[in-house]
Amino acid sequence: GDWSSDVCSSDLGGYPRLEAEFYADGRYLFRSFREGLRAFLQEAKPKGVAFPAYYCESVVCFLSDLPIDIHRYHVSSDFMPTLQRLPPDTFLVYPNYYGASDAAVRLVIDIYGAERVILDYAQSLAKPPQTVLGGNSLRKFFPVPDGAEFFSSLSLSRPKIKGVGAKGLAHIVEEERDSAYLRYLESEAQMADKTLRGISTEALIGLACMDRDNTRVVRKRNFDLFHAA
Repeated sequence: GDWSSDVCSSDLGGYPRLEAEFYADGRYLFRSFREGLRAFLQEAKPKGVAFPAYYCESVVCFLSDLPIDIHRYHVSSDFMPTLQRLPPDTFLVYPNYYGASDAAVRLVIDIYGAERVILDYAQSLAKPPQTVLGGNSLRKFFPVPDGAEFFSSLSLSRPKIKGVGAKGLAHIVEEERDSAYLRYLESEAQMADKTLRGISTEALIGLACMDRDNTRVVRKRNFDLFHAA
């Protein structure tokens, strides 16, 4: 898979490769996609960012204190932005929900330029094509307290890895449904903190022990079974 398959079975014990793989080849690990996007925009310092009109407000609000103009654009029935041109020094955030817009992604990049398009793969268990800006949200697909990848050729801030402790894992290990949901809400409230904290130790270790490629295959098989019924 995309994560090291032998990171949890080293003869030396422990997790000797985690430090080396934390940041590599323009890959940065954060708590969430929106945190990665914020880290990028803080470094890039653009004049503006254009989001789809239907875009998640939690992401937009997470950036509201940055000195950046927020623009909105609509999409056509084939998921293409109707924006004729981008304002100067402005990025366009384009979500590829569930991987359904792969063809549109290529067209969007051709129209607006790879250097000005930020791809949001937060709902599709994938990562942007190489040399393209963007990220995903691994915490939405795996039992980890946080975790997202952001890819950028621009050097970003690298927060020190810290643990979340038992409280940060409570919504994952809690067996009682209602109690687990309350713990989840508490965890999400922590995500609203705009301080760049980066991925947690627990998430980094958990993700390193999971086979993302196999997970993607199983999810696709389940999806096809549901839609073929």
